[in-house]
Amino acid sequence: MGPGCHSPSATLRKIGRRTIQPIAWPRVGPPVPTGPRMPFMLPSLQRPEVVSQPKGLISLTDCNRSSPVEPAMIRALPQRQAAHDESATCFASPPFIHLLGGEDSRFVLDVHTNRLFSISPEEWVVLNCWVNGAPLTSMAAEYPEQVHSILRMTEQGLFCCDRPQTLAFGTDWKGLRRKIEHERYLTILELTQQCNLRCQYCVFGGGFQGRRSHRPVRMSAAMVQEAVASALSHGDALEEIALGFYGGEPLLAFDLLKAAVRQACANTLAPRVVFSLTTNCTLMDSERAKFLRDAGFNIVVSIDGPRSMHDRYRLFPNGRGSYSATLRGLESLLKAFDQDALERISLNMVIPSTAWLPYLEDFWESEPWVPRTLRVNASIMDPPRHLRLPQPTPGQRPTLKKTWLSTLREDAPPRTALASSVFDFRMAKLHQRGLFAGPRQTFYPNGCCIPGNRKVFVTAEGEYRICERAYGVPAIGSVRQGMDLPQIQRLIEEYSAASRRDCVQCWAVGLCSLCFADAYENGKFNLAEKRSACEGVRSELEADLALYGSLATEYARKVEEWEQYDIS
Repeated sequence: MGPGCHSPSATLRKIGRRTIQPIAWPRVGPPVPTGPRMPFMLPSLQRPEVVSQPKGLISLTDCNRSSPVEPAMIRALPQRQAAHDESATCFASPPFIHLLGGEDSRFVLDVHTNRLFSISPEEWVVLNCWVNGAPLTSMAAEYPEQVHSILRMTEQGLFCCDRPQTLAFGTDWKGLRRKIEHERYLTILELTQQCNLRCQYCVFGGGFQGRRSHRPVRMSAAMVQEAVASALSHGDALEEIALGFYGGEPLLAFDLLKAAVRQACANTLAPRVVFSLTTNCTLMDSERAKFLRDAGFNIVVSIDGPRSMHDRYRLFPNGRGSYSATLRGLESLLKAFDQDALERISLNMVIPSTAWLPYLEDFWESEPWVPRTLRVNASIMDPPRHLRLPQPTPGQRPTLKKTWLSTLREDAPPRTALASSVFDFRMAKLHQRGLFAGPRQTFYPNGCCIPGNRKVFVTAEGEYRICERAYGVPAIGSVRQGMDLPQIQRLIEEYSAASRRDCVQCWAVGLCSLCFADAYENGKFNLAEKRSACEGVRSELEADLALYGSLATEYARKVEEWEQYDIS
């Protein structure tokens, strides 16, 4: 099964307050301090003292009640503007913020600090005028309390008018090189490029220009041995590393998988190794399932919902659907893993569009023996041009989002883990976003990993790639020749330089998920390709931020869940 079947880039995504270490996220000023847990509340602009806390969203009104606006403050506003003209809070220039929400709830995202605030209709008017070019202090006569509250926020490092200068990983090349050479966490081995299925949307199915097709190419035993040894040596500064197995269909090379596991487990001086596998499960049997269980594998099984959906696209070479074979393999896994199944086994379901999400739950209706709490992920197809994708009848079923929201209102258990995997994941990711104490000159380069650090994908021919979905990005080395550090440095510099002009003006720069995989085509940086994905990312972020802000003030128990949610 190829990466198009389960690509992380297609995953339906999962706002918050994780404190980021300086080496990863450069900033101006000290980090947001951590402290004892507090009851969550959406901050308002009236409570600027909450800015220094690690929790939540706030409102400008409470602060005004405790600190009434005096006439002297208003008279002093023009002088304060003049005093700040050369500083980060130049009130005559538009602030680096983004307004979102609707009639019922309004929010402002402070881009530099990543803080999200609830705001009143009057505060919205003031901030909107400021964003659109009116000097902040020009509104003091009509909105004195609101302007005063905003000024107090600027004194705490919020609503800075400066744009960032650069995109960077937050450490110098020496620091990046150390992380690449000694802190690589995940190495994924493409054991074989062969696959026993011919999924119609597969990126390796021959319908994508510039992509390989299924070929009888597999790693040699010697190459597997070298790749595992490299993974162990490049992760020697970590307590734990991971080996993943990929294809094609990796169970077609089960002998190589077993050899790699035994080699990794035999090296007692190396970091502890955990294993993962992505499979179509059609070749799974009890013997293989027991080996994977005993080795402590985490397994992703690709199954596209109920039979009618799965067998439309996931076919054997003779055109026969693979649903029954996949179910037999899944049953073998569940029996072997027994009580560990809920922690170790997950499903990946690929669909033509989000409109099909509610239909995925029919899988559990037709297969009641499959645990409803089994982890599941939904991905959207990126099909070849010739493949026509059907759409369900509009209004035939409520959307999965409506179903999820109704379970929140009714405090009812969900039918399956699907809605939580989609929507709670997205809310938790926003809830756990990094916060910063003040304006930053440097922002992280979107959602990019440091090439060769978090992950390395080893192709069947032995090339090192940034990841399993970065098909158009140049190789960053090979098993035989090692990591190509000059190439990695060039990629980082090229991506940051080429993206800078767009990103430093974009309100989503601090939450953006785009990466190398979205920007390279046939080995070259393609700015037009990257820009084509930008609007989609902004649209999704805007909707998710507004939803998070609304839910965070209404459902305290969900906030606690998002606090604990694993978004790794």
